[in-house]
Order: sequence, then C-alpha cells, then structure tokens
Amino acid sequence: MNKDQFIDKKKLANAEFGDSSVGKSLTHVIKTFDIGVNEFGAAVLSRKQQGKNRETYLSSSTRFARIVREEMMLSLGITLDKSQIDELKEKLNGIAGICSQICTPFLRVAPTECDKGLLIDVCDDEGTQYQLKDGEVTVISQDSEALFISSQDAQALPTLTEEGDWKMLLPYLNMEKRHQFLFIAWLLHTMTLIRHPDTAYPILVIYGGQGTGKSTVSKRIIRSLLDPRAAKIKSFPKEKENLAIALQNEFCSIYDNMRSLSKEWSDYLCIAATYGVEEKRKLFTDGDSVKFNLHGSLVLNGIHDFIKEPDLASRSIYISMKQLTEEQRVNSKEMLGNLEKDMPKIYTGLLQLLAKILHVLPEVTITKAGRLDEFSRFLAGFEIVSGVPDGHLQGLYLKNQKDSALESLYLNKLAKPLIHIAQQTGTAGKKFTPTELYDELLRVTPIPDRKGEFPENPIQLGLRVDGLISSLGMAGIRVERVAPKNSILIGLQKEVQQLTV
Repeated sequence: MNKDQFIDKKKLANAEFGDSSVGKSLTHVIKTFDIGVNEFGAAVLSRKQQGKNRETYLSSSTRFARIVREEMMLSLGITLDKSQIDELKEKLNGIAGICSQICTPFLRVAPTECDKGLLIDVCDDEGTQYQLKDGEVTVISQDSEALFISSQDAQALPTLTEEGDWKMLLPYLNMEKRHQFLFIAWLLHTMTLIRHPDTAYPILVIYGGQGTGKSTVSKRIIRSLLDPRAAKIKSFPKEKENLAIALQNEFCSIYDNMRSLSKEWSDYLCIAATYGVEEKRKLFTDGDSVKFNLHGSLVLNGIHDFIKEPDLASRSIYISMKQLTEEQRVNSKEMLGNLEKDMPKIYTGLLQLLAKILHVLPEVTITKAGRLDEFSRFLAGFEIVSGVPDGHLQGLYLKNQKDSALESLYLNKLAKPLIHIAQQTGTAGKKFTPTELYDELLRVTPIPDRKGEFPENPIQLGLRVDGLISSLGMAGIRVERVAPKNSILIGLQKEVQQLTV
C-alpha cells in the first residue's frame, strides 16, 4: 500500500471543527482513520485494527455511517441523524480534496504487494483474506494493508478446508461436459479480475428451459463462490442507473429470467463489460453531478434467446442447461443440502487450482485466440495445470464464440442473408460491388424479411456491412473491403466448412 495516498495528519493538526455533534464526529474520524480520496472525489476512510487486517470504507457507504454512529454513541453519547451523517460526509469529502494522490480501494479482489499474487476479501467479521501466491493458498488474518471495501449486504465466502477438491462441483453442474469446463474456467477467471479500466469481463449467459436448474446454479453456486450476499439474484433493472449502482456495490451482478434486450441495453452491457463511467446530475442542482464506474462481472440467465446484438454475443460465454431428471427434481432438497455441505471443500479446491494457474500464467502461449484474449490466455494456463491437451479448452471457447455469434447473427435481418451468400461462395469467396451485393441480397431475401437492419440502398448496405465485419468474422464468415471501387469480398473462412442457416 502506498502511504502517500493518505493525508499527512500533521496537515490537520491545527484544524478546529467546533463542539457540534458533526464537529466532534469529524474530530473522532480524523483521529481514528487515515483519509484518502478516490477518483470521483469521495473520501476513503481506512484504519489498522489490532490483530486484524486493515478496514476501509467510502464516506458515502451505509457501513461507514453505521460505524460512526455506533462509535460516537458509545464514546460520547452522541446520536447522529441522517442530515448530520450527510453533513459529515460532505465535510470529509472536502477534507479529502487536499490529497495529492488518488486512493483506489478494491472490491473482493486486490493485487498483493508488487503484483506477485492475489488477495481475496472473505468479508467476514474478522476481516480475513485469502492470498494466492507462488502456486499456494494461505489465510491472512492480520497485518494486511490491502484496501477492501464492501457493501452492507455482503456475506462471507466459504471457509477453507485442509484439502480441497474442485471436481466435487461437477455433479452439481447440470450441463454438458464442455460447458462444465467453460463454466469453471469463467468462474476462476472472474475471481482474478481486479476492477481496472483495462479489465474486460466475459459475460456469462445461461440458457435453459423450465426445470433445468439455471436459477439454482446462479444462486447456490455462482453467488456462493464469487460474491455471497443477501440478495442472491435479481430481475433485470428498468433504468440504466440501477445497473450501474449494482455494479458499484457488487463484485458480480446476477440477473434472472431475462426475456429480451434492446440494442441500447446491449450497447450498455458491452460498456459495463469493458469499462465506462455513469454520470447523474445531483437532485436540486443544475451543474453538479455524481459519477461512478460502470464496470463489473455480469451473469444473465433466461429461457429465451435474449441476446440479439452480435457485439454483445461476442463478449459472452454461453452455457446451456440440461433438463433435470425426475429423480433430480424429487431429490432437489437433498441435493442442495449436500451442495452446502460440500461447498468449503469445493471452494478450497477451486482456489488451489486457481493459485496453480496464476503461477504458470506468465509463461503460457495462446494457440487459439477468442474475442477476449485474457480469457483465452487463462484457458491456456488451465490446460497446463489440469493436463488437458494444448488448445483444447481454447478451442471450446472459440467454438462457443462462433456458435453464439451465429445465433445472434441469424436474428439480424442483414447478417442472415450475408451468411447464406457466404455459404454459397464457399472458402474461395466472391467479390461484389456494393450495388451487385445489394441486388444479390434482394434476390435471396424474402420481401417480409426486408426490414429492421436490412438496408434500403447500396450506400446504406456498405455502412451496415462495415458494422458487422467483426461479428461475422467471429462466426467464421469472411468479409473484406477490396479494390476496385470499394468492393466487398464475401465467403467462408478456410477452417469453416459447414454452416447451417
């Protein structure tokens, strides 16, 4: 931890805050906490604890308000109402403004000193942390300087056992084996993702009909192993601001029973997966605004094919659930009890596996790159540690990407006939002028399907084709701009021999 990110307390030695309840509270906070400022100007309050790890809060958090209220009541008999807490927060934000460096607290996952490993915040009452370093997992119960914050409803991760076994999770995953390994890889990879503008989060998309257990996987497995909290899963928000707030407070946000996503929402989720900033004007003001990061891990599950935009599909990992058998449905209560009992051993095994993957990760080479290079690299490390043949898991990811890209492209009124034309031209491909390609599209597209994304003229066609080139490429369709006259070459990539429209 860089101690320069906190205010030197000598600078505040002569500060006087008066004898009011807020003034006395300010004096108490400055005496007991180190004060920093985050990238959006909010005060970061942190302090060492005797025999424990450092505890950290944002000035705006409910947890900090509770701590201050409790300590002022016990020490001076002062009760603070909401308006006084709000005043205290604003004064702390003002004081934090004199910091010369930005202070960055972490949510659930942080780097160790010198970035040689990972720390995971357990979020228990003791402030325990799990350290993954040099291929080993250790428990850190005191003297850690990592700055972790958490929301009021955060709950503790499973405790560790002496021996772990991640493969005990497999019988609880009601999906094909190829999806089991992609699911576990996504789970482990997400555990490593530190909130940073360069971090890209793969979105997990879980499909399954009624009675496939997709909500159980979301609530009982993903939530328990990544980010336990009181609110297990939620319905998808109507307002974008609510998604941004959820991502601000949760390491992983899980949304249940998805039905459809507009293009606007799809674009917004793409931003959340790669990093953005949400801004909202403060109430009763004309100029001031509140800013917070739009960034984090997302899980979406549903019965329907709700992802239609190719760009969002390319950033996602698709998992299909199998129908539960009659025996599984009858014994579901027993199964959930067994899962809860097995969870500590499963979690220990997953962390042990993850520590080994992180240890070899700097030396791995990607042999089959998908859309998200860092996930492909992680899969290469997973292959080495688990003894899976080189490129096998990377190939599963690449196929998953191509299949999902095709499914979303089939819903696009322009992409579907382009795929048909590519299938006809084969790997050799064929060159069209924009007008020739537009005429060919009219020939192969029924009149009722000439709507939505389907262009009205050759000029519009050229613009819309350019927007599909990346997604078509992910699906194995070759589309290139070539001479002369900005012609378009369309065909199949050489490794793709068969497509079904």
